[in-house]
Parts: sequence; C-alpha cells; structure tokens
Amino acid sequence: MNRLVRLTTGAVTVLVAGACAGNPQPGDSGYAYNVSDAYAAEFVVDNASYTGSMTLETAPGGVVAGTMNVTSPATITGTVTGMIAADTLSFESDYEIAENGCTGTVTGVGVVAEGGGAVSGSMEVYDNCADQGLEGSFDLTR
Repeated sequence: MNRLVRLTTGAVTVLVAGACAGNPQPGDSGYAYNVSDAYAAEFVVDNASYTGSMTLETAPGGVVAGTMNVTSPATITGTVTGMIAADTLSFESDYEIAENGCTGTVTGVGVVAEGGGAVSGSMEVYDNCADQGLEGSFDLTR
C-alpha cells in the first residue's frame, strides 16, 4: 500500500508539473495578452487629442519595449518600457516634443484585449515645460 501511495503521488506531481509547463506565460508564444507590432495610438490629455503610433514587443518574462511617435498636433517621440502581468500593460515613456524642446514622462496602465489587438487605460503625464502632472487616457489598436 505504501508503494502505491508513492507511485500515485509521483504521477500526480508529474502531471501537475507538465500542465503548468504547458501554459504560456507573458512573452511566450501563444500568451493571449502579449503586445506586438505597431498600434495606432490616441492619447487624450487635458481634453486635447494626440494621435500617432506605438510599436511594442513583449519579451520573455513579460518585459515590454518599444517606441512612441505622436504625429498630431505635435511631433512627440519617446522610448517605451513596461511589463505585461495577466491582462494588464504597465508602461513608462520619456518623451521629447520636437517643436518646442519640452521633455517629460508618460506613465500608463491599461487592459490588453485578448489576442493583444488593443489596449486602453489611464495615464499620467509630467511635462517639464508645464511643470505639472496631467491625467489622461490612451487607446491603442492594431
């Protein structure tokens, strides 16, 4: 009887370990909430709409990297870093506005749609020229 318990316990351990190993994690191929490729982007800050794109890629472990390029009404560029945890993207981007040389930081948190085709959420912007923090929202769609 003792041997049967050991064999059963060992078999259950192998099955559980195998099942966990088969579930993709953030950044793994097949993970439902990875972000990848170019997204059309709309940022709304202080009732003003800014449009452009974000190019994002999820690496193993859920690390996100990419670029932000706003084209209207101003040219704003930045480098994006972040993380995917479950269905949530958290990101930060330092930026520079080409027309006036202002710089700042955007931090955002949003929900990723299953399949990674869209992300929407809230963000905060700190601009050194305005010397204040502003709240806003963002929508990304592939």
